Amino acid sequence: MPSGPANIGITQVAAALIESVEWEQKVEEKVIKSSDGGFGQGQTFDPIIEFSVKGRGTTTVGIGAASSGIAAITGGTTLILKSKHSQKNDDFDTFEYSGTNYPNA
Repeated sequence: MPSGPANIGITQVAAALIESVEWEQKVEEKVIKSSDGGFGQGQTFDPIIEFSVKGRGTTTVGIGAASSGIAAITGGTTLILKSKHSQKNDDFDTFEYSGTNYPNA
């Protein structure tokens, strides 16, 4: 039996007709060089998670402070920064939304 991924499909969002879910964790950094120009010390701070969700049909997610709808993103403050809705005469309605989660806020 061939081996493959354990989970195929979207498992992070419970809504129907979700086409893609993406999230990326980032941190700010400050690096200080030593007196000989090498690495002296480094510190990370202000972690954030940027995310986007794309799907078909309609969504109730609007811009502002809200939940991302992604199971892996919990806690902190979440801001939906962009929401897009599209209609075509020969296809289903589509939506996209994206934002940023601030885990320490």
